[in-house]
Amino acid sequence: MARRSSRSRPLLPDDASLEPQMTRHDGGPCPVDLEARPGLLFRSGTRSQVGGYPADHWNAFEERSCWEWAGYPPDRFDILAYWF
Repeated sequence: MARRSSRSRPLLPDDASLEPQMTRHDGGPCPVDLEARPGLLFRSGTRSQVGGYPADHWNAFEERSCWEWAGYPPDRFDILAYWF
């Protein structure tokens, strides 16, 4: 049986390479309608699919907004890009 590594992946930088359909997010306020359900790229490298949670879900995630990360230490839930 294959073993999983317990090491966490490195966090993506603010200027990570994006795919053509992605729009880079600058860490400011949510740039889409709060009811929209965009696909998201998080700093951890994880992606959510279009049609998942509404954008507003990520405004009050845990202790702060995943959209508004500029000026904070990098976090794995920072939203770096979105697409529809």
